Amino acid sequence: MAVPGGVLGGRNRGAHSLLKDGAKVVEDVDDILEELRIPPAERPGVEAAPGAADDPDDPLLSRLERGAAYDVDQLVALSGVDSAKLLAKLSELEIGGRVERVAGGRFMRVGS
Repeated sequence: MAVPGGVLGGRNRGAHSLLKDGAKVVEDVDDILEELRIPPAERPGVEAAPGAADDPDDPLLSRLERGAAYDVDQLVALSGVDSAKLLAKLSELEIGGRVERVAGGRFMRVGS
């Protein structure tokens, strides 16, 4: 049986503790997306349903010009969404390949 390091030396207590607590092995992004329970249809590189990226009812995407970079304060003002919800939404959109983080911690809408 293989474990991350010998059990007798004590140098690997951290890794062993994580395993005892139920840590999951992460080998690639699919392991993370699976743990976040993001369905395959919403994962980057998997074609989304037609029109999903251009949802006109989305309070954030509907206000962003493609190719323009926005900081979080600008996005709060544009969308009317509070910053905590906005950051969660930006993470969702980034995972879905609809926005990307660019220099200066700003975000840009991408896609066709």
